[in-house]
Amino acid sequence: MNELVEECEKLNLMLRNSHEYKRYHKALSNLRRNSELYEAYIGFVQKNEEIQIVYQENALEELQRLYSDYDEMLHNSVVNEFIRAERRFFALLKEMLGAVASGVDIVYHDDFVEGK
Repeated sequence: MNELVEECEKLNLMLRNSHEYKRYHKALSNLRRNSELYEAYIGFVQKNEEIQIVYQENALEELQRLYSDYDEMLHNSVVNEFIRAERRFFALLKEMLGAVASGVDIVYHDDFVEGK
């Protein structure tokens, strides 16, 4: 087990040294420099999550209204760069997790409930 943890620590260092991670943090720093813009972005993210939780399947109209309300902020170059950097970094994380978990056969709690 210690060997696995050590390898994960190496992987963590590689991740922190990746272009995607550095670009993400640079974009985040740029966004945070403008506190008003940063707060507006955080407000947008929170409202977006709230809409998706509350409205679930019928969220389209509410999301369209939200995007319309925040259109100018979303087209700001600093916000746009952060969103793109965040997506690229999260895509890398997803790909890494997929590679790590590939072929690992486990039973999820839902599988027990459904009798699988």
